[in-house]
Amino acid sequence: MESNQFWYVVEQASRGGDGRMADKAVLLARALSQLPDRSLLGFSHQFELHHGAAYTWRLWGAAYLLCDGCSEEEFANFRASLISCGPALYQAALDDPNVLSEVGWLRSELCSSLYHSAVTDALEQRFGRVPASEFPCPLEPSGQAWEEETLPQLYPRLKPLAGSTRRPWWQRWLR
Repeated sequence: MESNQFWYVVEQASRGGDGRMADKAVLLARALSQLPDRSLLGFSHQFELHHGAAYTWRLWGAAYLLCDGCSEEEFANFRASLISCGPALYQAALDDPNVLSEVGWLRSELCSSLYHSAVTDALEQRFGRVPASEFPCPLEPSGQAWEEETLPQLYPRLKPLAGSTRRPWWQRWLR
């Protein structure tokens, strides 16, 4: 599966719900269940590729600041949530994590495991297991590590989340 096909599936799943991660995960699972075996594996590979590419110190620093702390597991969930937003926000956040200040995140949505679980569950249901990855996640994030006290200077536009009642954030980033 090509990257543009991957993002098409992601965007279709995001458009069908009201933006809540639970809805997006259900819609993604439904879309993945309809893909042929080869396409499902291709989607999984693209997901892993994009998930691994987002394993950067810059992005982790932003997630750490937004979430007022972010474990490695939470950061994995954060990266999956970021993928669920589609290619525009994903790429913009990789280029400059400060763009995440424009998003009305809710912490429960930001670090939800549901989206990643939708992918692994689809693979397990189809193949009885999650096939070995062609793109294993790197052992260490790329880029330069940060010190917690430097994060406000690195990301001056980001503030810890307290919740949001703004319009669903995902709508702003879909084409």
